[in-house]
Amino acid sequence: MTAPSPKQLALQAVEQLSDDASLEDAMERLYVLESIERGRADIAAGRVVTHDEACGAVNWRADRARGDARRLPSHVRNTRA
Repeated sequence: MTAPSPKQLALQAVEQLSDDASLEDAMERLYVLESIERGRADIAAGRVVTHDEACGAVNWRADRARGDARRLPSHVRNTRA
């Protein structure tokens, strides 16, 4: 079975909206679908980090925002695209 095209995914998403949905609702739904597809492409290309690496990056940014300018850990630094 072939994966649906982006146009088919968009049409399905719009068709599933309620009759009183706004254009903003449609745009939000399409944005979410695009974000999911982008994430799937990242996974397929190996652009992923572990949960611990992601938490480390978030904690580093929070520390930096508080004025603690420690250097970003290499395992996090090397995962940036």
